[in-house]
Order: sequence, then C-alpha cells, then structure tokens
Amino acid sequence: MFLSLGSMNTLPANEISDLKRKLKKLKKLKYVIIDGTERPIRRPTDKDLQKEFYSGKNKRHTIKNLILTNKDKAILFLSNTISGKTHDFKVAENVMITSAIPKDLACVLDSGFEGIEKTSKKTNIIKPKKKPKKRGLTAKQKAKNRRISKKRIFVENAFAGIKRFRITSDVIRNFRKTLNISFLF
Repeated sequence: MFLSLGSMNTLPANEISDLKRKLKKLKKLKYVIIDGTERPIRRPTDKDLQKEFYSGKNKRHTIKNLILTNKDKAILFLSNTISGKTHDFKVAENVMITSAIPKDLACVLDSGFEGIEKTSKKTNIIKPKKKPKKRGLTAKQKAKNRRISKKRIFVENAFAGIKRFRITSDVIRNFRKTLNISFLF
C-alpha cells in the first residue's frame, strides 16, 4: 500500500528534504498552512513519562504531530510524533519546517507561532494579531484576522478529514517508545 501511495505522490513527506522536493513540483501553490494536532494516548504508568506526555492544554496525555497542508486540504508534510507537552512553535523550530518553504511561498500560521519571524529566515509569514492585554484589537486588525482565518480553515478541514475516520481522535492503545506515524494513512 505504501509503495503504491508513494509512487502516486499522495503520501505526506516526513523529512524536510522530501518536503522541499514536493513543494518544487507544486508550481501553482500560493501559500501553505502549518498547524499542530494532538492525539490522546493511554496514561503512562511511569511518573516521568506521565509528565512528559501530559498536555496542560487538553488536560490529558497526548502525542503531537505538526502538519503542513495546502488550500486543497492535501497533507504535504507530517512531522515525527512527539510528546503532547511540546508547544507547536518548538516543534516547528526543531523540525525547521519554515526553512523548507520557498521564499516566494507564503506561510500561514496560527497565533501560537508568535515569534517565529525572529527564529526563522522565512520572511513571508502570515499570522493573526494577538489581542494585547487589557486592550482590544482595532476594527482593521479584526478584519485582517478574519481574512487570515479564511485561509487557515483549510488546515482545520484537513484535520477533520483525518479525524472523521477516528484515526486520530480515539485513544491510541499502542504505547511503544518509537511510535510510527505512518498509521495515519
């Protein structure tokens, strides 16, 4: 199955070099969208592993993947599986995903990637403006955030396409130290 899907170029890349090649082939692409998704796992019995995999955001033990999609909801890149405790920004930094994206291609992110412009060489980054403490956003900033959301919705739809089959929404009962990400597809 993997050989046939791979030859059809439908499997997502999980190496940065593969992603670079894949993005060069897609000439009509104007922007890509990056986001992370978490999948629940059983609670580890080891105390140290419990701390490592506990996601305070979801209030449960999870594992996480970073996903890069296009407007057509095709998943172009799937990062290796890591603990759910790790922030999306940190994963993107470690994987160096923005370095694989060509300069002429825009990169749409959510507000959780605050500060990525400083660590990344990528200049064409589009992300919404966060609301400052004790103040609101201006009408202009809200309108811009809405335009960005209209682009970002495609990554959420890609997640929904995967979760529809309950592949990533049910608790993973397999708890190996090296969990293969390929079972997503």
